Amino acid sequence: LDTDGKAYKVYSRLASVYNTQNKYEDARTSAKACLRIKRNYAAAMCELGIAEMNMCNKVAAEDAFTKAKKDRNYRKFASDYLKNLNYYTRDCNKYFEGGLKSQSGTEEIEKVKDTGHIDH
Repeated sequence: LDTDGKAYKVYSRLASVYNTQNKYEDARTSAKACLRIKRNYAAAMCELGIAEMNMCNKVAAEDAFTKAKKDRNYRKFASDYLKNLNYYTRDCNKYFEGGLKSQSGTEEIEKVKDTGHIDH
């Protein structure tokens, strides 16, 4: 994709689609591509937070949701995820004990079903 002024929206929406499909590594990559173009774009921060959360990267998810919360349009959404982050990541520890594998691995990890898909 070209890095013109509107490409950031495409990357953000692509991240949303990947999150919906449980392709969290791809979602993270697309969200970060968006954020390289438009650094504080809250929609992409939310998508990044969802991807990181589902990959059991709790600190990175918290950081993304905290940044997204600065935008008044995403404040409630991001705050709800921050408030419930422990709940959404409650199964992460048992995956680490058995050896966490990425979505590209042979073992599929059951993800949190409520991804909080954002309608843009």
